[in-house]
Order: sequence, then structure tokens, then C-alpha cells
Amino acid sequence: MYTLIRLRDGTIMEAVVLANKQSRMRLAVAGRKDAMELQLCGLDWFDERNEPVQFGFCWRTMTKPAKRQSWRGQPVGTPANREARL
Repeated sequence: MYTLIRLRDGTIMEAVVLANKQSRMRLAVAGRKDAMELQLCGLDWFDERNEPVQFGFCWRTMTKPAKRQSWRGQPVGTPANREARL
């Protein structure tokens, strides 16, 4: 899973999650040779140097999009909707 990590100094890095357990997470970080390990302590995550980090995940659902509807509640492109535009 792709994530962005924000360090205490404001630096933002791209990373991919390699492993995730209850209180630890290993990440492959762009530009680093070694994996980064984060540890959960209370409600906060910390890196190997005990510096707090923030991160968030991006994901996309794989469901069908809802049909578009006009302001009248008719599906877009139906005859009733075409007449309203004329």
C-alpha cells in the first residue's frame, strides 16, 4: 500500500508498506537503501530515532460508480431530460 510520511521537520517522503503488525510497521521509503520501521506508542507513531511521524494512506474503491442523475432525478441522457434542455 502506498503512503506519504511526514517527519517532524516537515519533510514528506513517499513509501510503500512492506509489513504491518499491531504496533509496528516496516516501510520501503523512496531514496533510502534500508527499510524504515515505525513503532506505535499510545496514539502516536515513531521512527527509529524516536521522532514522531505522521502518515496517511491513499486507496481507491473498486465499486461501480453510481449513475449520474439530473436535478429532476432522471438518469442523464433519458428522453425526459433531453426535452428539458430544448
